[in-house]
Amino acid sequence: MRWLCIFLDKKLTFNYHINEWTQKARKVINHLRAMNNTVRGMAATAARRAAWAVAMPTLFHGLDAWLPAEGPTESQTKEIAVAELEKWLASRPLGNIVFSDGSKTDTDTAGHGFAVFHHGQLSDWGSAQLGRREVFDAEIHGALAGLKAAMQRNSCCEPITVCMDNTSVIDCIGTTAADSSQACFREFQKIGDRHPYLISIKWTPGHTGIFGNELAD
Repeated sequence: MRWLCIFLDKKLTFNYHINEWTQKARKVINHLRAMNNTVRGMAATAARRAAWAVAMPTLFHGLDAWLPAEGPTESQTKEIAVAELEKWLASRPLGNIVFSDGSKTDTDTAGHGFAVFHHGQLSDWGSAQLGRREVFDAEIHGALAGLKAAMQRNSCCEPITVCMDNTSVIDCIGTTAADSSQACFREFQKIGDRHPYLISIKWTPGHTGIFGNELAD
């Protein structure tokens, strides 16, 4: 039985549905692969956008129906999230850690701040006003400014971890750039494409007393 392009079997295992859409996704991937070879092809950023825009939605069609649900991230208390982050920071992770944040004032203007730590020591920080923008815009501007500051001091090519508390911004960095502040998202993505194993992004709970995050805020 098929309903809204979702194949339903008697036991609702969704195995047939998954196989059907996996084959469709493979066809899309093969088409994308045929557009690239060792001599010519699309840029890495364009290939990634194409995969996320076409192949991934095909592969995960009807995901809400067949994927077993997990508990929402909101169910994790801030205390647990803070404890995990503090444990990670206490392990003295290698390289640079960038904390960034964006906010909006009562006068409807937005601004951002960032703080860069190297081996646990504050190495750089900064802030700027954006005028009449949204917090979403301020968040990506702050993350990009912090990443650039860390890159300028990263002569030894050490890992860089960008920590932020806005999951929407994190999602847009990993997928298609949002229309809002698109230039910033694309620049962030280009830096990541040039250094694919150097830069990572980590979610951090906001307004919870984490020194680096509070300093950026």
